[in-house]
Amino acid sequence: MAQSEKIILTISGPSCAGKNTVAKHLQDRSSLGFEKVILTTTRPPKPGEMDGKDYNFVSKKAFKELVWSERLIEHSSSEGHLQGISKLSVERVFSRGKKPIIVVDPKGAAAISSYCLSVGATIVPIFIDSPVYLVLERFHNKIRDESKNNPDFDLGHYARRVFDAMETERVWKHMLDYDVIFPASDEKDSVSLISKGIESMCSAPNFVIKGAPLQLRLTDSLPNPYTRDKGIIAIKQSIKDNLSAPRGKFAILLGRNYAKNQNSLSQSPSEKSGRRAQRRIRKAFDL
Repeated sequence: MAQSEKIILTISGPSCAGKNTVAKHLQDRSSLGFEKVILTTTRPPKPGEMDGKDYNFVSKKAFKELVWSERLIEHSSSEGHLQGISKLSVERVFSRGKKPIIVVDPKGAAAISSYCLSVGATIVPIFIDSPVYLVLERFHNKIRDESKNNPDFDLGHYARRVFDAMETERVWKHMLDYDVIFPASDEKDSVSLISKGIESMCSAPNFVIKGAPLQLRLTDSLPNPYTRDKGIIAIKQSIKDNLSAPRGKFAILLGRNYAKNQNSLSQSPSEKSGRRAQRRIRKAFDL
């Protein structure tokens, strides 16, 4: 790839796969000059977060104005808050001679690929895959830390995130033709190895601007609302019951309880989804 060519690196993957850690590692250490794009959101700042550094915090009215004026590359909603990628944030990174990194889901990556065509840039979409047990172990750390340190800790928020990580996000790697899929692991040099792999890709001479935007493949394996609601309730209770367990045991117990819950749902309208989830969880935990 020519040094003058503009590229946008997108990093996708399930929750707790290490996407933001890899993005930070690339920004801090990469010889290629990567810089993470600051996203725009309507949610309130968390303790320690700074406007313009961690996120661009705006009101819902201001966000909707960005949407109406087509100043966002893509946007989505989560738990009542809006979030998106502004064209201005990406342009600012380019103006500094840097290469933007954007952590995004497959739908967002597809939108970014269309934007790349309009500005003569190349998208480099990568996916960091993470096995279910590793996702649950990392969630265990997050939940224990926040439940101890945050007086406004919301267990329901984490139950929803765990459910999405175990169900919705498991199909993400099949929704786009990523340039490469990296496996996540708990090895201490895992982030460094993934970062080096990305740098090697982006410095290769055979990277060219794609002739068409990435095509998002829809899937029928997403859970229906009935499965989602029941699954979240079961996960929330299981987290309560097993949070004091050691990290590895927590992941196994949560996986087993979730598989049992999906089995009970197999007699409901979500029969196909329940049986599929049970098989996947049992395989992941060798049950």
